[in-house]
Amino acid sequence: MDENNKNKMAGSPKVPTKAENNSSIAKQATIELQDFFANLIPEPLETNVKQDMDSDELFSQLLASSISQGIDDYHDKFETHLPINSSNKALQASSLIGRSVLVEDGYFYIEKGAEGIGRLNIKAPAHHVFVYVENEDEEIVRIIPLGDDLQGEVSFTWNGLTRTGEIAVEGEYRFIVSALSQGRVIELKAFTYNKIIRAAFDSANDDVRLYFENDLTMQLSDVVEILKD
Repeated sequence: MDENNKNKMAGSPKVPTKAENNSSIAKQATIELQDFFANLIPEPLETNVKQDMDSDELFSQLLASSISQGIDDYHDKFETHLPINSSNKALQASSLIGRSVLVEDGYFYIEKGAEGIGRLNIKAPAHHVFVYVENEDEEIVRIIPLGDDLQGEVSFTWNGLTRTGEIAVEGEYRFIVSALSQGRVIELKAFTYNKIIRAAFDSANDDVRLYFENDLTMQLSDVVEILKD
């Protein structure tokens, strides 16, 4: 029997061609890539990948789909867990910069030629009420008499001049207030306006931290009043 007839006999082995070998390898690689990404990506991808797509095209499409899905998931999680309250307070803090607030500490900062504004809350009738203006060196540069029979909310202004009539230098000052009330000398707390130069949200206390020109700092919740523009 010749060689040609032997090859035609039933059950004789068939030798695959080179093209058939390449097609089989590509198809197997495609299946392996699908299995790999099925384990790698937690959710099914919405794609119409054909089985006969070559391995390079399949890899590119799966990778692009995975990246797109990851970005969508990130934005969904970011919007869900966004701290809205903290964001609002941070915006509130930025809007306060440059404004003045009323605080109960007596300290304030003025520029040269500017005025200092104070306020008192006198609960019992007071007499001989005097405001002493103290500079950074703890020197009394001016005494302002407010009068007698004062009670309730009392406002006053220092014109920024010293006892000798000179313009006070720029810097930090303090109002010290004394009065005679119910037969004894008492000290009254002065409320002063301070300009905010920086503000930031304090996440530890869930409050806004304010920083003033006179190097003092306090929380927004401790502010008595915000001066209107």
